[in-house]
Formats: sequence, structure tokens, C-alpha cells
Amino acid sequence: MSIDLCILRQGAWEIHSTYSPGESEKAVQDAIRYKQEKAYTGVVVIDDRTKSVLYGYTSSGKPAFDTVVKSLKEGKKNLRVQSMQTNMKNKPAKQAASPSTPNPIQTNSKLNSVMSVSMLSLIIAVTIFMVLLNVFNDLTSALVGAIFTAVSALIAFKIANFDPSTSIETVAKIVATKMHIGASAEALDMENDNLSIKDHIQNVVDSAVQGVWNEEQEEAPKESALGIILLCSGVIEHIHQAQNYKRLVLIEMASDIIEDSKFSIPKASTVACYKNILEYLAYPRYSSMYDMGYQLSKKFSASKDTETLNLQVSQAFEAWSSHQDVTASHNAAAAILFTDIVDFTSTHQDRGDNWMMRILNAHNDAVREGLHVTGGREIKHTGDGIMASFQSVKDALDAAIVAQRKINEFNIAHESERFEVRVGISYGEPVHIGGDLFGTPVNKAARVLSNTHGEEIAMSSEAWLEAKSYGYTAKETTGVEFKGFDGIHSLFKINWKEAEQS
Repeated sequence: MSIDLCILRQGAWEIHSTYSPGESEKAVQDAIRYKQEKAYTGVVVIDDRTKSVLYGYTSSGKPAFDTVVKSLKEGKKNLRVQSMQTNMKNKPAKQAASPSTPNPIQTNSKLNSVMSVSMLSLIIAVTIFMVLLNVFNDLTSALVGAIFTAVSALIAFKIANFDPSTSIETVAKIVATKMHIGASAEALDMENDNLSIKDHIQNVVDSAVQGVWNEEQEEAPKESALGIILLCSGVIEHIHQAQNYKRLVLIEMASDIIEDSKFSIPKASTVACYKNILEYLAYPRYSSMYDMGYQLSKKFSASKDTETLNLQVSQAFEAWSSHQDVTASHNAAAAILFTDIVDFTSTHQDRGDNWMMRILNAHNDAVREGLHVTGGREIKHTGDGIMASFQSVKDALDAAIVAQRKINEFNIAHESERFEVRVGISYGEPVHIGGDLFGTPVNKAARVLSNTHGEEIAMSSEAWLEAKSYGYTAKETTGVEFKGFDGIHSLFKINWKEAEQS
């Protein structure tokens, strides 16, 4: 199995280049370059393993996999017929031709073909010879076995109409793929049962349609669109880990399947959602759907039981639909907290994605531990911080101290990856809409945060009035302007390290 870059010439598809399964991105990049250069009337990249189109264009749109393959087969058939007819016509001429004036192109082609097959047979023969010699410790048996294997290989290539001009490197890759060299147990299991990756994802999407589609209204609940994308994102991650398949290739495949299903979600929407998956995973509800996709994909790859898959997908969407956003019946007072990783964007650019992932995980773990201890509620992830609400200022402050303490512990243990977080807290009556919070205390907490530095916990004057009664001490900063607010304000930076020691 391989990746083939095919070109459209004179109304027929033909293979231009062949790539190994791990070179799919290079194949797509080459195809895009051919398109930009307008070298051919059509270009397509097909994956024999998954029976899918990774990239393609023609004047009439993206070609289908089956259409391309059918054209390739017809092309080979016609080529053989033309070759036979040409040979028959030229046969007398060949017999009459002088042996002293051979066709150099034809001779080189034959020579390359013979050498390629000979080399491949020799490699196989030598390999079998060494194996048999080690096993039986008998020179005669090993030699006979090697010769038999080499002859069998030659016959097999002839019967299979194998192209002898294929390079040894390509053949080695094909043999390695067929023999599953380097494949994981799960990858072997999926291929041995003839279940392609595309079919695997298709089964999950079909189960989702069956579980949520309303036949009478001819539609699915609106929120199920995000649910199916998150579910498939989990499936993609499982396939990536099990088969070491490129995530971008998988999301292209999944987005096509989702767009062609009854969900009819535009491909661009699915891809955009997946590119922001880290932000979605900051929310427990979204993370849960993603995890369920991963787990059911793992189980299905082992069992191939579609009934069980349908049940698991149905249960996943039941859990997804039953989730209720916490909405207050009245605008009760609450403490609002924002965290922010200092210099996150610039440091990410300098140190890369691996640093970003480690720091985000350390930050998220620290803040969420504080929420767990105090009963705070995470409202949303802001990309480099978290917004949360609490029933009291004391709970918000205690959560902030827990988070700062955990981050300090991380910095001690990982000095080379040290980072700082700042925290802003306000207090008031926010507006509750669909699980999110808006209004003056939310805006003020954001302004307090913007006037705070790394390792600091600061709060508005309204929040400090509540907090000081609990024995905390703070340093007041006066004459502060809050964008969008009239007048001059004060903010209070908590001596949280002293509070921690006490």
C-alpha cells in the first residue's frame, strides 16, 4: 500500500509519483505545487491504504477515489493492448533489424527491468538462505530453499503483473507494509480484519447519525454538531497513536465524512474546530466527549462489533445532551477570578509547542486543584488563563493561593521551565447567560488582572472589603485607571506567601 500522486492528462488519470505511507504531507505539497504551476489539468493524491483522496482538484471539482482508480486500471489495460499491437506490428521489423543497431532506450529499459527484478530476487534469496542456514545448520537445505524462494518470487511478480522498473527502495517499503514491520498490535488488528481507517471513522459517524437524527424533523439537535466533531477528534487521536498516522491527514478524512453525512457540517468548520481542540479540552464537558471518542474507537478497533459501537455512541450523545449549563435564577453576588500566564505568547514563539503544552498543563492542573478544593466553577479557558466564579471572596482567594503554591512547586522541580502566573479577583453581581458570566464584576476582574504582575494575587476594592475580615493582609496601590471605568481606583495585592505560611 502506498500514497500515489496522479495527474490528469488527455482525459485519463495516470500515476506520476509514488510515496511511502509516511510521506503523505510531501505528496500533498507536491500536488499543490503542480496545481499552482498549472502543469496538468488535474492532480490528485490517493491513499491506497484508506481508499481515500487526500488532496485533489480538476476543473469540475475534487475527484472521487473510485473514479481515479477506475481510470488508472483502464489506462493500464489500454496500455497493454497498445503495447501488444505495437509488438505485433514491429515483430517482422525486429527480426530483420540488424543486431548491430539496437534501440538504446529499449535496451536500457529492459536492462533496468531485468536488473531490478534480479536484485530483488537476490535480496530475498540471500535473506532466506541465511535464515534457513541458521535454523537447520545445513548448507544444502539452505541453498535449495533460497533458490526455490527466488524462483517463486520471480513467478509471483510475473503473475501479479508487477512493474519491474519499480525501485528496490519502493519495493522494500511495500514489503514492509505488507509484513506490518513496525506496526503496533492495534494497527495489525485493524488491517488484518480488512477494516480501513476511513471505514473506521465512517462507522462512528454513522452511529452518531443513528443516535441523534430526528427523522420526522429531518435534522439533528443543533448542539450535536460540536459533539460529533469532538467525538471524531478523540477517534482521530486514537488512530494516530495506534497507527502513527498523520493527524492532519486524518482530520481531512474525517471532515469529508462528516460533511457528506446527514450532519452536513462544512469541512472548514470541522477543521477549524480541530485546530482549536486544546482550548475545547479545557472544558470538562467537551473533554469528556473527546475522551469517549478515543475509548470507543479503541474498543471498536479490537472487537469490530457495530452493535456495541452504536450503543456506546448513543450513550455518549445522551451524556452530551443531558449536560445542563449552570444558570442562576437571579443575579446573586459572586467572586470572579482570572488567571494569566505571564509573557505566554512571546515565550511560546521562542520555545515552541512542547513548552506551551507542558506549561499549559501545569497551569491548568494548579488552577483546577484550587477550584476543586474550594468548590469554584470554571467558566472558560481564555487560551493562556482561566476564568472562574466562587460563592465568596474567601473561596476565590484560597483557590488562588492553592494555584500559586502548586505553580511554585512546579518551578522548583523544573527550574529550566519556570513560568509565572498573575491572578485578578473582583466581587459583585454578574449577569448569567447560558453558563457564561458578564457584567461589571467580570470586566473589573479583567482590569485588575491587567494591572498585576507575575506571582501576584490582586483584587478590587469591593473584593478586598470582603477579604480583609478573614485576616489577610495586602498592599494597596492607588491612583489606578481601569479601562472602560470612570475615575481612579485602588487595587490590593495580597501577601499570599505570608498567608500560606500562617
